[in-house]
Amino acid sequence: MKKSIKIIGIIVLVIGLFVGWLYTDNRIGISKSNIESDARYSQKIDDTWLVSKGVSDDMAAMIFFSEDKSDFTYSIYIKRPNRLFSTGYFFRRGGSVEESRAYIQQFSYEDVKSEAFVSMNEPKINRIELNNRTIEIDGDKPFAIVVPVNSDPRFYNDEGEYREIMEANL
Repeated sequence: MKKSIKIIGIIVLVIGLFVGWLYTDNRIGISKSNIESDARYSQKIDDTWLVSKGVSDDMAAMIFFSEDKSDFTYSIYIKRPNRLFSTGYFFRRGGSVEESRAYIQQFSYEDVKSEAFVSMNEPKINRIELNNRTIEIDGDKPFAIVVPVNSDPRFYNDEGEYREIMEANL
């Protein structure tokens, strides 16, 4: 009896050490509920900045911005497909390129079934039309959305003008 308890204890310890190693080696990923806090911490984003975000089952996009919209940064996270022990989201790209201010920037990755669009929304986009639905957004606020690949999103401003998408150089 004592021997079996000792063996079980050793097995539990080994499993615990293995899971701890996976976590500290960043192989498990970030949970959906912790993506924003991870982005703020890892990119040193001020807690006073506002955020717009979109999350799917395999991708997350966020754009953080100051209240006066003079400064911003974006973060893209993806789930690694077909990776053993990889259950969460992983930081893929971030920064503050000027294109995100004046344009709608698109992010897509191989083997990810979603694509992200971020913008500080200077073009005043207030409507996004997908294959089978319309999304209304505030034309005065930055946005980050994640939609399925091949949903053919089309972006329109408050005057009904179609606005072009700028693909990110990945």
